[in-house]
Amino acid sequence: MEIASDTMVLNEDEAAKSVAHSAPEPGHRRI
Repeated sequence: MEIASDTMVLNEDEAAKSVAHSAPEPGHRRI
């Protein structure tokens, strides 16, 4: 499942950038 891992990494990277720009969305809270 390399593709899944890649997608997860990309999602995490994008999420981190999104959080840096705006507050984390509900349900997407990551401590």
